[in-house]
Amino acid sequence: MPIGLIGLLSVVALRRSAPLREMTALRCLLVAGAITYLVTSLLFPVATLWGTFLHASGPLVVGLIVVACLGADAAVAAIGHRRAWQHGNAWLAPVAMLAIALPFAALQVGIVAGQAMSQQARVEAVAAALALHPELMTATAAAAGPARQAVLISDRPIWLAESLGRPVAALPDEPPASVARLAADFGTSLVVVLDERGRYPAAFLGPEGGHCLAEPQTSIGPLDSPALLFRLQPGCAGQ
Repeated sequence: MPIGLIGLLSVVALRRSAPLREMTALRCLLVAGAITYLVTSLLFPVATLWGTFLHASGPLVVGLIVVACLGADAAVAAIGHRRAWQHGNAWLAPVAMLAIALPFAALQVGIVAGQAMSQQARVEAVAAALALHPELMTATAAAAGPARQAVLISDRPIWLAESLGRPVAALPDEPPASVARLAADFGTSLVVVLDERGRYPAAFLGPEGGHCLAEPQTSIGPLDSPALLFRLQPGCAGQ
């Protein structure tokens, strides 16, 4: 975040400089990143809170890092000129950038690593409980070879798919009827919600989606942080 913010400010400040004014590789990278942002957010918006652009922003982040270094170097040069420094300080900008980025990176890696280990244990417990669900066992036994069918829909599709060894469809941030249509398309009626994100699981627990449930929700997984298992009625997709 800090380097990206500095990069955006540097793009504005250096917009008339040669690296950004001329058709350089850096300019192409930034333009491609801007197009990616527009496509993922306006032309092809996906109803998910996981961040479609977030997963496609790598090239733009690289471009912003380069521009941030150029901007910081230009700022150091301007300060040196005003203060009449006798020697150049080309090392100052990279050191300042590293001083900002490395502590953030170390903190983020440590936090994410701890969260990932905790999440892995929780998802594995949920997957173990799901593996004993009669409907899931039937769907798994019926799937022979590569299949388009998903055994369930979840807000943690990648984690559960890895733990179950079977396809899991992503829960969209759409009304319950749309989720029911998605379930019908993928040949499943099970929805597993591990976290509170967007409208779920509240939409299934209130009047908006209560009529879509074939039975009351079930808590599965660890007792201290269980997931909620919902089974949808087939006719809900048409309502």
